[in-house]
Amino acid sequence: MYQQKILKSMLEHGDVDTFSIIDNKEEHIFTESSNLALYHVLADYYVKFDKMPQESYLEEMFKLEKESEAKESYKELKTYEGTEQDIVPIVILQLKHTIKHTFQRKLKASANATKTANLSNIEDLILELQETLEDLQRLLDTAEVNESLLHGDSAADSFRKRYRKNKDNNSYFVSEYGLKPLDNHLGGIIRGDLISVLGYTNQGKSPLLRFIAYKQLLQGKNVIFVPLESDHDKSIDQFLVLHANNIERFGAGNPVITMDNLKHSNLTQEAEDYLLDTVVEDFTNSDDMGTLYIFQPEDEIAFEELKSKVRMVHKNIMPVDFLVIDYATLLLPSASSSRYDKDSVNFMLRRLRLFGLTFDKGRNPLQIVNAVQSQRKGYEDMLKNKGNYYSLTAISDYNAIERDSTNIFSVAQTPEMAEANEVQLQGLKARDNKLMSPTKIQFNGGTGWYLDTVSVTSEEEAIELIDEIDLSDI
Repeated sequence: MYQQKILKSMLEHGDVDTFSIIDNKEEHIFTESSNLALYHVLADYYVKFDKMPQESYLEEMFKLEKESEAKESYKELKTYEGTEQDIVPIVILQLKHTIKHTFQRKLKASANATKTANLSNIEDLILELQETLEDLQRLLDTAEVNESLLHGDSAADSFRKRYRKNKDNNSYFVSEYGLKPLDNHLGGIIRGDLISVLGYTNQGKSPLLRFIAYKQLLQGKNVIFVPLESDHDKSIDQFLVLHANNIERFGAGNPVITMDNLKHSNLTQEAEDYLLDTVVEDFTNSDDMGTLYIFQPEDEIAFEELKSKVRMVHKNIMPVDFLVIDYATLLLPSASSSRYDKDSVNFMLRRLRLFGLTFDKGRNPLQIVNAVQSQRKGYEDMLKNKGNYYSLTAISDYNAIERDSTNIFSVAQTPEMAEANEVQLQGLKARDNKLMSPTKIQFNGGTGWYLDTVSVTSEEEAIELIDEIDLSDI
């Protein structure tokens, strides 16, 4: 009913929001195979060039191409009149239309199958119907959008009510990072933040992501942690080691538990008792802490599959406040394609930001923390630079990260810093565009803990470093 109108409108007005709402639902929106084929042509072009193809390009492409379903759809499209600049509403209408007819068809098929089924088959029929209904409910949830007409007394009253609620609850502010240099500079984490942590291999990105995730748990936030580079059980152990060495929570004088002695079962009886009876019990059952959900896929996983998993956890297990990914560029950009190139990854990273902002239908935006791999040249430049500072050019392959992240900071460690058990943090992008001076803090690799500030680049040095950095990158 709306399929040709959607395609025609996409050609004239399509943007990233259009593809984001269609993503992973295209088979339910374009139920005719020829329209689905043309959609894939448009989507592939958009992912590669960040814009819609011109009509002249499609004309030339289909002129050279033999008969195909996409070409068939395009021929019909040329005769279609009328487009909509706001594509989302017609996408929603088509999606709801499909859901309705799928629901009716499935119920009818189940009713007919039940007439001839024996008792042993009834349970299978019920499970099959239940799975279908759950799939349709997920589609229905994504078909809802937040819209407001900012006109009249009701709109004014609605804004005043929301403003007072935000003021009373400080609801834009979510939590602290748990590291003074970051909190002092960035003012903590606010709703919908997409935070990127830049660093080179074995420079401390993963430990820092875990530490930030752990600090959120201590503030009562629920966290989904997605380790795409490490073992599931090892991730659990690392969080428990962090908790075991929380002096503020458990006091001084307890046995020091490290990943090394836990991995090799070298704990003393005292340390083992402390771990099993105190640490594990407190971590899993404390009312003042948030809940940790570790999700490690058994195989490659696409971005849309991760989104579905997060939504499922939020709906059925716990309200999700934070998603921490180590790291997002290891996700497949699309479930329908094994293509993994710069353009498709950039498009996925843009959708990551949109996913956080629109999470839970926009009522409770999701805070996302993601690790970013530095290019080797960026790392080598950091080692050569006075003050060992990073530049945003270290992530030039993925420009969506620098464009869509609300905050970007780097973690670096030179051989001299490693010898002194230090790492250096540096702000590369912030909401107010102020760069954080390179700041060294202590890092205990055995326990995973980051401690108080060791040294901050002097004001004169910071000004000199900032002058050297190309601010046009930000």
